[in-house]
Amino acid sequence: MAALWGKQVFIASALLGYAAAAPFAVAEEKSRIDQATEARLDGRFDDAEALLLAETSEYPENADAWLQLGLAHSAQGDFDEAREALNRTLQIAPDYTDADLALARLDWYEGRNNAALNRLSGMVETPDTIALRQRIETAEQTDQTSAWRLDLAVGRSTLTQSLPDWTELSGAATYQTGSGQSYTLLVDYADRFNTSDVYLEGRAGSRLSPRFTGYLAAGGAPDAIFRPEWAVSTGLTALIGDITDPTDALRASADFRYAQYPAGVVQSGKFGVAKPFASDTFRLGGSLILLSDEQGDTRRGYVLQGEWQAAPASRILLTYADAPETSDGITLDVKSAVLAWRQSVSDRQSFQINLVHETRSAYDRTGIVVSTSVTF
Repeated sequence: MAALWGKQVFIASALLGYAAAAPFAVAEEKSRIDQATEARLDGRFDDAEALLLAETSEYPENADAWLQLGLAHSAQGDFDEAREALNRTLQIAPDYTDADLALARLDWYEGRNNAALNRLSGMVETPDTIALRQRIETAEQTDQTSAWRLDLAVGRSTLTQSLPDWTELSGAATYQTGSGQSYTLLVDYADRFNTSDVYLEGRAGSRLSPRFTGYLAAGGAPDAIFRPEWAVSTGLTALIGDITDPTDALRASADFRYAQYPAGVVQSGKFGVAKPFASDTFRLGGSLILLSDEQGDTRRGYVLQGEWQAAPASRILLTYADAPETSDGITLDVKSAVLAWRQSVSDRQSFQINLVHETRSAYDRTGIVVSTSVTF
């Protein structure tokens, strides 16, 4: 009996030991490609590339390894290396549709829409190929009909403490080239406390690479009362992580401004992130604001933003801010909430209604802004 009991204990111990060791055995058996794929999806692109380069060096005919290497390069915007790896995939496995789809995406990113559509035409239709074709065709229609854009806005606000109403009018004309450059001229009129300013600004923007876009702007108000006498600003937006599909990528931005007001110099920096979710049904974002006011004091604030595509042509936007603002010629801490509805009337026109409420130390402001955007 003791021998039988001892045998049972030995078997049970062995089974427990195997169960405890099983996860480690599975981890040890995980292939380099699986590890590299996990690393790529986690945004650890250097780790993924190192594993895949080792795999393709040891097994140069492994089509899966070349595909994953191409996707890793593409995610980082290294399109030449991505194309080379994906072409190598098709040399090994000519019917590898994932590689064909990835190459079609590369053609689209690099502005070769006809090449992308030709490649897609030779592929079996899937949800992925259909979605990519629709995006390319929509982009082509926009490029062909939307070189110019005109933005117009009118706003009216009431103030507490029996203060005079505010009126705002603005217009901006933008020309965008097919290669990713844009040029904007802005004219903004504001009437506050029975005084008015007209602010003029010119802006130039550019797509610097598949991952980065930037802009420079300069402007001023002649005989300024509460607007800047002159101001310069610059900003950079970066796609973070996997940019295989730029429309779904995380965006990080940094903006800097130096402005000379009648009351003194105001310098500010704004640092933000934004991310679309569920095929851009939702967008969430936030920004941190740092500002040196006209007295040289440092102020801080933040902005939170959310968007929801309530219908195919309608979006609801909500913004809350607790941040310093230089709008009356001096810098004040302002808490504001904005509820907006944006409606696309057609491919060329949209309009937006903003309901605004602000809380300031001396008064509250409640207003409405109606704007429209037309492309032609």
